[in-house]
Amino acid sequence: MLLSIIIPMFNAEKYIQRCLSSIINQNIPADHYEILVMNDGSTDQSSQIVEQFRLQYQNVFLFTDINEGPDAKRNKGLDIAKGKYIYFVDADDYLAHNTLGPLLDLAVEKKLQVLGFKALFTEEERFFTVAEDLPRPDDMDITTGESFLESHRDVRFEIWWYLINREYLNKVGARFDKDNYCSDVMFTLKLFLNAERMVFYPVHIYRYYQSQNSLTRDKREPTYLTRMIRDFKATIIELSQLITECEEERKLSKILLENLKYRRDYLVFFIIPLMLRANYNYERIQENLSVFRKENAYPIKDFLGKEYSGMKYKSLNFIFNHSILLKPLIFVFRYSKHRRFVT
Repeated sequence: MLLSIIIPMFNAEKYIQRCLSSIINQNIPADHYEILVMNDGSTDQSSQIVEQFRLQYQNVFLFTDINEGPDAKRNKGLDIAKGKYIYFVDADDYLAHNTLGPLLDLAVEKKLQVLGFKALFTEEERFFTVAEDLPRPDDMDITTGESFLESHRDVRFEIWWYLINREYLNKVGARFDKDNYCSDVMFTLKLFLNAERMVFYPVHIYRYYQSQNSLTRDKREPTYLTRMIRDFKATIIELSQLITECEEERKLSKILLENLKYRRDYLVFFIIPLMLRANYNYERIQENLSVFRKENAYPIKDFLGKEYSGMKYKSLNFIFNHSILLKPLIFVFRYSKHRRFVT
């Protein structure tokens, strides 16, 4: 078995058929890969749809359990996966047709530990073709994970960007923090910091489906904001502790440490607008900022740069770093009709 594709699923009846169809339509023999659908206690027709696929295709498997969250289901999928390589797909997304074959061939031929590629953020429900020419394996440069992070300051950490060698994944002990929106960050970062053989494949393979209605609705819900703030906070603390450890032990290069500080400070910068949108009062915001200060993550020092250099971000960074200015900002934000000015 060369590949295990793990799909956590919760109430995805609108999307799971498209997702599975896109994975079935790949240039890989069926006995070379397995599709593990981890049903997270769905109450709609999701499992019935998967069951139809299971009866038709020998490499589709359905595992049903109580609702625990997607990270718990990904961990359980890892425990039962048999493939040489692991790939994670979300149930509401899908893949371009006939693209996994070249990726898998490249990973096996080059003995890669991590293989990255591009994702396309789209509102199109069925966009199964790729516009790029598929590069030849000989044109792919093998690098270490650290070197990749050094040269890709804004690298994405979501797990669906990467094909991962299962033996290597188990060796470094990478697992997901249960029910953490940002768990991808530390999971993927752990893979990068230990990888000796990595390649980035410059083709848009993954389709991250964005329904405009669902995005707008979810981001207004208090539970969404509360969870985002909680998970941003946990990831900020973990990143800060990793940075401190690496600085004390001189584990990483100066460039890589600067890049990690940027990613941490990015989270600190954007957690403040999240707290404003969640109607946190001044005292509650200060309480969280005090936690970040203890972790050397506040004031925000490493956020501004080539990615965020405009006057808007410079002004907000100045305000966020000065407590005396946060009170009037809270007042203006709370009574403004244009609450998107800090997002």
